[in-house]
Amino acid sequence: MSGHAAVFGLLLGTLLAGCANLASKPAAPEVTLAGLRFVDADLFEQRFALRLRLLNPNDFPIEVLGMNYKLLLDDRPFASGVSSKSVNIPAFGEGVTEVEVITNITRIVGQLKHLATTGQGQGPEELDYRIEGGIKLSNWGTKIPFEYEGKIGGRAIESSGESTGPQ
Repeated sequence: MSGHAAVFGLLLGTLLAGCANLASKPAAPEVTLAGLRFVDADLFEQRFALRLRLLNPNDFPIEVLGMNYKLLLDDRPFASGVSSKSVNIPAFGEGVTEVEVITNITRIVGQLKHLATTGQGQGPEELDYRIEGGIKLSNWGTKIPFEYEGKIGGRAIESSGESTGPQ
């Protein structure tokens, strides 16, 4: 009987030690807008490049396998996109990736009308933005949601050349 108890105790100890080593859910990376650049346009859709800064608050490195995201301006949907670009971010570190978002003329006109009726868009004042979505990590089974709010200066969108960041 004592032999069975010893084996049971050994198995239980091994199981508990293994459970202690299981990875807990990683904290979501903080995703901020580092730049916005006009890419291309035609009658039906317009493309912008977003430079996203990903900050890893975890004490272990993470590999971002992909993400989906939406850009809202003044709480109104403006553009959205998906990316399968892989980004490796060190523990307590950061990485930057450039992704595309797509919008359409209806959203742009709606945004301009909204800015005109609220008195914004008349100069270099700031415009509220929010970026939200989900990130798929290599070491976690499900997407981790993220959301970040900030302000964009009136001249933050460049039509060519270097991307300009939020104010």
